[in-house]
Amino acid sequence: MSREPRRSIGRLQEITDTDVKVSRRRTSRLQTAAPTTCARPEAHASGVPTSSSRGPAQRSHRTEEAPLPMPALLPPIAAADWDPGRLLDDNEPHLALRVPAQASSNSLALSQSTQSFEDEVVADYWYALVHVGGVFRLEPTQYVLQEWDTKSASLKLGVYVHLVRLPRGPNEYGSSCSCARWKAVNLCLHDIVLRQHVTTLELLPIIAPAPLPPAVFLHQTPFRDIYIYSCVASPGRYDSGKRVIVSYQRDGRWHCQSCRYSESCKHKPYAAEHAALSGFLFDGSDGTAVPPIEDGADDVEGALLVAVAGRDERKHGCVSYLTIPAPRASLPPTTTIRAVLYGYTSRSDVQLEVLACPACNHHRRLIGPDLGSVGIFNWSNTILFTHELLNAYTNAFTASETPFSAFCVMIRRQYEDHTSSMQFCSDETFVRAWFAFVQLQDLGNTMTCPTCGPSPAVVIADGVSLATHSSKLTPHIRPPTYTDASSERVETISSYKARALPAIPQKDVRTVVLRCLEVTASPLKIPVDLPDISKVEHTHPSIAELLRLIAKTPNAILRRTYRNFAQQVSEASTNAVNYCAADGDNSDDWRITGTCYGLPAVRTRRIYPKLRHDTDPTDIDAEEMGECNKFFKTYPRNRLAGGILVLWCTHSICLGFHTIPVAEGRNDVFSAIYTRFPTAPQIVVYDFACQLAPYCFVREARYFSDTRFLIDELHARDHTKCGQACFASNAMQYDERIRAVNTSAGECGNGGVGRIRKSVSYMIYEHAVVYTRVFMNVWNRMITRRMAKTANGT
Repeated sequence: MSREPRRSIGRLQEITDTDVKVSRRRTSRLQTAAPTTCARPEAHASGVPTSSSRGPAQRSHRTEEAPLPMPALLPPIAAADWDPGRLLDDNEPHLALRVPAQASSNSLALSQSTQSFEDEVVADYWYALVHVGGVFRLEPTQYVLQEWDTKSASLKLGVYVHLVRLPRGPNEYGSSCSCARWKAVNLCLHDIVLRQHVTTLELLPIIAPAPLPPAVFLHQTPFRDIYIYSCVASPGRYDSGKRVIVSYQRDGRWHCQSCRYSESCKHKPYAAEHAALSGFLFDGSDGTAVPPIEDGADDVEGALLVAVAGRDERKHGCVSYLTIPAPRASLPPTTTIRAVLYGYTSRSDVQLEVLACPACNHHRRLIGPDLGSVGIFNWSNTILFTHELLNAYTNAFTASETPFSAFCVMIRRQYEDHTSSMQFCSDETFVRAWFAFVQLQDLGNTMTCPTCGPSPAVVIADGVSLATHSSKLTPHIRPPTYTDASSERVETISSYKARALPAIPQKDVRTVVLRCLEVTASPLKIPVDLPDISKVEHTHPSIAELLRLIAKTPNAILRRTYRNFAQQVSEASTNAVNYCAADGDNSDDWRITGTCYGLPAVRTRRIYPKLRHDTDPTDIDAEEMGECNKFFKTYPRNRLAGGILVLWCTHSICLGFHTIPVAEGRNDVFSAIYTRFPTAPQIVVYDFACQLAPYCFVREARYFSDTRFLIDELHARDHTKCGQACFASNAMQYDERIRAVNTSAGECGNGGVGRIRKSVSYMIYEHAVVYTRVFMNVWNRMITRRMAKTANGT
């Protein structure tokens, strides 16, 4: 954390003179739009440091790389609600520094075409970054850009994003941005700017030493956020490479863009330590603390936001969709009966017209009206409920823990406020009516992510202790792990053949690899002369290429990482069997089977009789666990069932769940993915992924041949004896696609599921499944709505 003066990156303007052509009119408008309270806007708002700026000096770094293709837009959530052409709209007001506008008042309105999007928005954003904005290069592949407000055509003061560009292959690169829009749809303005101006950005000097320190000072501004820092998200062994922006504000408080003003923020101490050592927080004359500035506005006021453009109305057919009854004259004569209508705040006595049922002679068999079109649920012709009341309970228990009994007490008190003698129905009647109501309610197939699609490339699996009492389970439960006498049997795999099969079966080849690792251990000689690796080249060309990379890598940190990976490969065990999967079908009712997924079953689980404990309900073979100390046998408590296994996408959308009769095991994750996904996901995140990988490979090697199994960031600390190759945090440093994965999405969903844990534990099995599915559907709808708002900037 040195205080060396940083080389000015004002050279960016000189570099881009040939790329950014600004007319004299635009330049004069920029000078006119500059705030009068700031003498040198280019010095503080653009990342061009003044004499008061501090930061470590670095030499410039140049690289030659091939241009990247533009990414394709992902399918929208809804045709009317999510317009990809409006991904960069922002309705939230921000105080910002204005930049030149176009000739017409609507020149910054985003067109639905990608070409218009690039020409109108990217050009203005790049012009602002060059002349008044902030752009910094932390390391050869990581940049910090000041955020852009598309509607007001201005830069957001104090708001920055981290942009990473990582290689995927010899001539292919991928990028990852920390902004919310990139995480939602994998497309943002910063990513497009990086792709179009990567050659210019690579000429910027690197402002931080390698490896990156916990806190990197970016620049100083005269606005509310005085000192801007880029701080590491989580240092140490579990460093994922992610960073956050921390700023010291005029009121004497530290602000983190991730944790806001939380006192428990783990990022602020790094910036505070650097600021203290640099003397930013102390007066240089007497060493006293600099008092906070309370007078005046925090920031320079920006221009008013442009009103949101109206949408074209969609053309519809008729709105009515219910079947129209026959003419009244053709119906049999009706009779009138008395009924009670229960509403949210009161009840009413009503009269109902009914018809005698022509199919039976029982006097109580009456045909009544549906009344759904007027918002009434007819439960028994004599007891009616408003949709408002029944939906109120759905909204209540999905938002917070609300048992049926507590909700009924609340409704009774509302009735008493209306009239002291007014009575609500019994709790039992309301529970029965609500379950009948939700089974008729069309919640749709929400168990699919609008961004990831029905079968996402990244799946997060996690078990949830959400279960009813074990005595209430029925013999009709059919989880994906279910097998019977008709299931296909695979006799070609045995425990003897599957155990301890090296990843490199040839002993002489393994010896060559280990000898190469020995000669590359010393960092003094670069490049290293490798021994003869012709045998490795013939049998494992990818490993030979890795050895050559280790020999010529001058960076000690990267070389150590490559060597660790090669060491794990040479000592690892894998299991491979080639055979095809059998197709099957499961059309049973999810209410009975307890298996509810957005994807239909495409195959059934097969039996591997020569694998020990293959069909056992729990993982009881501790020998297969290796040295991992995460192994547990069973966890049911209080005589409850094993809970549910839930599959999530990276946006916390529930893709489906199934009941676990006894206890969670690797078989649940394996069977759920194998029976539902036509093609295996590219990445499976699981808290026991280190042992899930060999479990899957030994059974269905061809199906899972292109799948990576990673341990999420939260549970990685429990795997002290597992290699870092299993950690998602380790993979994030080299693959921007994994960096974009929220590995804690399953834990976020589990936190919401906890609201119904108590109620489900007292329900019968079928009610528990229905109750859980309603919660998951509402949860997915709320997540989808939030994603749509984020994508549309609302």
